[in-house]
Formats: sequence, structure tokens, C-alpha cells
Amino acid sequence: MYWKAYTKGNNNVSVSKTNIHHTSGITTIGRNYRIPEEIWENRILTNKGRFHEQFEKELVEYLGVKYLSLFANGTLALVTALQTLSITGKLITTPFSFVATTHSLWWNNIKPVFSNIEPDYFNLDPDKVEEALTPHTTAIMSVHVYGNLCKLNALKNSADINR
Repeated sequence: MYWKAYTKGNNNVSVSKTNIHHTSGITTIGRNYRIPEEIWENRILTNKGRFHEQFEKELVEYLGVKYLSLFANGTLALVTALQTLSITGKLITTPFSFVATTHSLWWNNIKPVFSNIEPDYFNLDPDKVEEALTPHTTAIMSVHVYGNLCKLNALKNSADINR
């Protein structure tokens, strides 16, 4: 598999009075240049090159899923997900997120409706989301902040009640 790191195994560490020196088990540079050279020779530097396709195929097999798409960044993934789900109108989301969250909405002509966040975890506050729901709300986009998971069940319950 091309996406696995090539290592020899045992790493070496030597300690002296002035420093700690670590020698990794990575193979020689010549072997590691083979893949970038092939990418450069093919002139396919971005999506859908041979290694991109191979990585997708291997991930499908490894994860045991039917479909999988790789994206260059999270913004493109959000834009595509919103288009795939045919989201339109107004969507409730958090103001406490990377700008890609809001950009993905604007680029799809979806109006963001910002709802308050929980003061302790910085995620969408399900009670505040429920207050923000209207007949024009088409979706809720939550963001897990700093490794804190959103209260997805509470958000889903609010969405289901207000369908």
C-alpha cells in the first residue's frame, strides 16, 4: 500500500550530556522519492491521479464500505455534502467554527442562521437550536469543537419534532 509509511522497524536513540539524538527507521531517501517522481512525471498533481484512485480503493476495502470520496480539504467536503443532500433555504449552525463552515453555506446559496453555543464545550446548545427552528429551517449543521462531541441526539430530536 502506497499510503503506509516505509520504516525499518527499530528506532535508535542515543543520549549524551548535551543532547538527545534520534535516528528513525525510515528507509533511504531514494526509495521515498519514487512516488513523488512518478506523480511529477504523470503531471497529475491533484485529485484523481493514480495514487488518489489507489488510496480510495484501498480505503474502501479496509473500511468495508461501498462508496468513498477523498477531498483536498474540509471545505470542499462540506460544499459537496450540502449539494448531495440538496440542502436549500436556511440552515442552523454555530458561529464558533472555522470560516469554511459558513463559506460552504454561502457558496451553496444557503442562509446560515447562527445559534448560541454551550459555554462549557463551545458546541451548539440544543435548547438554543430548538428556539431558532422555524418552518423555513431545512437543516442543522453542528461542529464538534476541541474534541468535544455535540449533543447529536438532542439536536436530532429537535429536528424531528420540528419537521
